[in-house]
Amino acid sequence: MRRLALVLLAGLFLAGPLWAGSFRTNDISATAKWTAHLDVDQIVNSQLGRMVINEILKEEGLNEKRAAFKSMFGFDPLEDVRSITVWGRGFQEKEGVALFKGNFNQEKLLVLVEANGFYAKQAYRTYEIHEWEDNGKTQYGTFYGGDMVIIGNKPGIVELALDVLDAQQPTLGGGGALKGLDVLPGGAWFVGSVVDFGEAAGQNPQAALLKTGQQITIVAGESSGVVYAEGTLKTKDNESAQQVHQVLQGILAFGMLMREKVPIVADLAQAAQLNVNGPVVKIRGEMASEQLFNLLKKAHQMEQQKKQNQPEGS
Repeated sequence: MRRLALVLLAGLFLAGPLWAGSFRTNDISATAKWTAHLDVDQIVNSQLGRMVINEILKEEGLNEKRAAFKSMFGFDPLEDVRSITVWGRGFQEKEGVALFKGNFNQEKLLVLVEANGFYAKQAYRTYEIHEWEDNGKTQYGTFYGGDMVIIGNKPGIVELALDVLDAQQPTLGGGGALKGLDVLPGGAWFVGSVVDFGEAAGQNPQAALLKTGQQITIVAGESSGVVYAEGTLKTKDNESAQQVHQVLQGILAFGMLMREKVPIVADLAQAAQLNVNGPVVKIRGEMASEQLFNLLKKAHQMEQQKKQNQPEGS
């Protein structure tokens, strides 16, 4: 259900702070090879989040659009979306599942699903798994409790998600390949981690260096008015870590040369710091929330100006 998934995602950066959307390792299967989580509550309560939302709220006619959206979909993207967690036990399209938390009108969402031409449903334990077609692709989904929508590309992955949530299958909280996600820094609003990503790279020669890695974890958030982002790459040995370090140094140096064309890229590259400790490479960047907001706003204005200056039909 890509359309519904996109609709839900559209509200993630604008959701209200009525619920906590904190990361829960017990919501993820121990078999997961990758995961990502966005905590909307942390975003909207951050200094950067408030500035971005206030800027968005200046849009003319936004309240009318919100009312029309809620009438159709049964939830307000500015108030009712809490968080999204995605995870997968493999890197194929049908091996991933998405968990949307929020205050959703389940009856309205079902009406939308049933209107997609083909629709069927099947029982799984005490749950109903709904099946429909969206742009030629079959989708599966169900509701969990009163505040979660689960979406996947095959019934088996949706069933596994239900079993994990009901503690009938091992969870990441009890152990698994994805390690180090149980303790996150304060103010974290995003966490993502991947293991065995050499498998995801496949035979792509441009991704050969990634195959030396064992796990990559990215955490981003805000603390005391400072936005931070940190990436940690665990490689197979010290030599591989040095190779990754050299590549990242080159990327940052190139980014700094982009100041005239893309100033925000240069500023972000300049704020980044690299560190190597044995087989582990870390890259971290910090920037005052107000400074980052001004950079983002300027980048958006430059992009809008660029579009206005383009000749018609180009």
